[in-house]
Amino acid sequence: MEYNLVLLYTSLAIGILTLISVLKRANGWFFTMKFSSKKCELPPGDMGWPLVRNMLFFFQSFKDGNLGSFVSYFVTRFGEGGMYKAFMFGKPSIIITKVETSRKIFMDDDNFDRGMPKYILKILGQVQVGGFTKAESKRLHRLTTPIKSDISFSSNYFDFANEIVKNLFEKFFAMEEPIDILLAMKRPTFEVLMRILIGDGVDHDLADVLFEETIYLIRGCHGLPFNIPGSSYNRGLKEEQEDIVKRRSSSNEGLNFHEIKQMKYLSNSIPYPRVEQVNSESKIKPPRNCFVRFKKL
Repeated sequence: MEYNLVLLYTSLAIGILTLISVLKRANGWFFTMKFSSKKCELPPGDMGWPLVRNMLFFFQSFKDGNLGSFVSYFVTRFGEGGMYKAFMFGKPSIIITKVETSRKIFMDDDNFDRGMPKYILKILGQVQVGGFTKAESKRLHRLTTPIKSDISFSSNYFDFANEIVKNLFEKFFAMEEPIDILLAMKRPTFEVLMRILIGDGVDHDLADVLFEETIYLIRGCHGLPFNIPGSSYNRGLKEEQEDIVKRRSSSNEGLNFHEIKQMKYLSNSIPYPRVEQVNSESKIKPPRNCFVRFKKL
């Protein structure tokens, strides 16, 4: 009797361990057979568990502020090859860890397309990230490469960057109320970028509005993709809807077909309706269940 129980428990333990081992490797086996061919082979890596994939480990590392631990797992386990297979954001992916290889991929627009997770594309509101075609992207690379590679170009901005940072920190020091230090540290960076891209003639009130909405969009892109009222992602979707209206050439013109389609797409992603300050002069009513602010800009 005791021998039968020992045999039963041993068989059960072996069966559970075998099932766990098979499930852990099932994704890797499936995608290796699907994508491997005689011309190319997939690099080593870990595709993660079914359904969950690698995302739990990635989100945990992201939440802890230590994304290096996520990459270090692949480097430690599979060696310093520089390329590792994984399953990220619902897509089979290749992680590149070497700088030279990454530079070649980013500069090669003929063989590699830019891609972003769908939840980020919802917030950005553009099919192409940045809104550039391949030709425009190549031209942008040619224009920005000298600035990024030559320190003499960047040194021209050191003086006014130092002035902006100094003035903002003096302003924060003079304030008698508590401030969000992490948010306050982002403001000097934003001011410097606005000065470089637009110039000196930036209205202070407009800069405040742009900074606030940019922070919401960035938090939505960097936050977890859970569309819950009050979350960063949900707020980012709402800010994109407001930006669609603000980007129009005239506040008295109705939304065009592309804007209506984009608004409906975003409104379907927002779980509750809210409409504020609807302009009665608009020729087209806002889509149903849509968060819109019609304003004269």
